[in-house]
Amino acid sequence: GLPAEARAEDRDPRVLVARVLPFRVGLLADRIAGITGVTEDQLVTPAILRPELLRQFARAELDMGDRVVAVLDLGRLLEAARA
Repeated sequence: GLPAEARAEDRDPRVLVARVLPFRVGLLADRIAGITGVTEDQLVTPAILRPELLRQFARAELDMGDRVVAVLDLGRLLEAARA
């Protein structure tokens, strides 16, 4: 997470715990806007994702109306971090 002086809001960082076998990890986030359930037909192939480096770790993109968010391939991201 960002240092306290660089955060947009005066909040403590949050930790999102995820399990992607064989890993159980905690992801540090400065903000979590929410958790949204989606169906496969709402997901599209990553096309407009920036920066370009992030695209290799994206499984899909989701248009939420006011923004487009990446659906990360957490397994691929964790494997890359181990390398």
